[in-house]
Amino acid sequence: MKKYLLAIGGILIISSNICSAMSAQQVKKDYESALTAAFFKTGDMAQVKKTFYNYAVDSTAINLCYKAAANVKSFVDSHSKNLVGTKDALLNNTAALLEKLTLDAINAIKITRGLVSSNSNLIQQFNIFDKLDIACYNASSTLGKESFTISDKKEAKDVLMFTLDFLRLLVRTARDAASIAGKPL
Repeated sequence: MKKYLLAIGGILIISSNICSAMSAQQVKKDYESALTAAFFKTGDMAQVKKTFYNYAVDSTAINLCYKAAANVKSFVDSHSKNLVGTKDALLNNTAALLEKLTLDAINAIKITRGLVSSNSNLIQQFNIFDKLDIACYNASSTLGKESFTISDKKEAKDVLMFTLDFLRLLVRTARDAASIAGKPL
């Protein structure tokens, strides 16, 4: 009977990990898709930078970005517990930071879009993009130094690393595009 229960327990753990891996992939895909649909109108990065501020971003696309960031936070929240049920502070704090950075990046892009169209001075926006870039890098570096043994925590870390890197790409692209469209430094 013990062997039978251990086998069932093992199957449940394996199937749980397979479902978690699929949901981790879905969370990453949703985050990437939402930001890509909102801000990257072509696949060619040189063209994206030239036309980044030419397109209006509708509120539906922006709301999808906010929802995708909230989904990442929710995923990490549900996958950051240890065997006793205590949540990992680093993972949860990084998820909260990612959500805030996503919001800040979107707001900075919206403000920059208005400044570019009015030919205003963009130096303050460059500084904001640089701070967002550094914050993403620091969070990713700190998280990258941690190693986890529990598979759910590994998946949460993987999702956070991916989304932080993708957000950093967005922030750098927005900054470079502002430099091309407006007054370069």
